Amino acid sequence: MKSTVRKGVQHVVNSVTTIASTVREKLRNTKVRVLSTVVPLVATARMIGKAMPLSRFLMVAGIVSVVVAVLSYVLPHWVSAIVSGLGGAWAALSLQIAVWFKRSTQALGFATN
Repeated sequence: MKSTVRKGVQHVVNSVTTIASTVREKLRNTKVRVLSTVVPLVATARMIGKAMPLSRFLMVAGIVSVVVAVLSYVLPHWVSAIVSGLGGAWAALSLQIAVWFKRSTQALGFATN
């Protein structure tokens, strides 16, 4: 019984190690492609930011989006699906909070539109 449990635990450890090494390898392989795409985007964003002030939250949202997209590209499908679901839930929640905040400020007389 103990040997079966040990074998099962060892199998899980080996599987996790294999997945981790695969993810590391894919991250290394895609790093150059991602950087070759992101660096010009960052330079463009900085240039636009100098010409027209951008809100900080848009910049943070863009950076987070790129990071999540890269991780979703590299990670296994089921992890990407979880990340996608969580992102959708947070987006829906954020929209509802924004609408509630706007209505509340209008009802209290702090905002007109």
